Amino acid sequence: MMMRGVAVYIYLLFLSLLPCYYANTETALVDRTIDRSVDANTVINEFLSETKAQVIGIDEGRTETVVVNFEPMILVKPENHQSRTILVDLSSLEYGFKYFVKVCWSAINPIDISLTTIKDSVLVITATTNYYSTDLAQTEKYLTDVKIQLQVSANNRFYGLLNDEFVRIAGYLIALTFASIVFSRWFYGKYFAPAKSKIE
Repeated sequence: MMMRGVAVYIYLLFLSLLPCYYANTETALVDRTIDRSVDANTVINEFLSETKAQVIGIDEGRTETVVVNFEPMILVKPENHQSRTILVDLSSLEYGFKYFVKVCWSAINPIDISLTTIKDSVLVITATTNYYSTDLAQTEKYLTDVKIQLQVSANNRFYGLLNDEFVRIAGYLIALTFASIVFSRWFYGKYFAPAKSKIE
């Protein structure tokens, strides 16, 4: 009985080590293999001259969390949806690689997100509300302090085809599959397998 408890604990501990991300995800590929000599600040200033936006920077391999807020509204028709724009300065990313960009947000927040790049130097994240509600309190609850998670990874594995995160996830899945097979075979053999008859 004690060995079974230890095995279950180790199995659950292994699962707890897996990285957690928000459910909804949008991705984009930024090609910085060639130095285009584009000034990201100029691009951002031109964009801000026409549209209000939040500006952030990002470093390769790090995860940034951006918080946006929407005005709670009662909507019963597919109109008057709100948008928030985030500009991500990509100038800190080293040239010579393609970068995999992943933007995640919680499924409980009724928003859609689209990604576009400007000259591979600025990433434009557009978050737009997508809901219908007559309950203002619930609308405020899910449209206030909406967290958007941003991660950038360089495709520096296998001749520029994969990134470190993909390799880690593949390793997790392989290890999880192996552990599941070993654990299930042990559990079945100990508690469900028919006992062998003794022939004298």
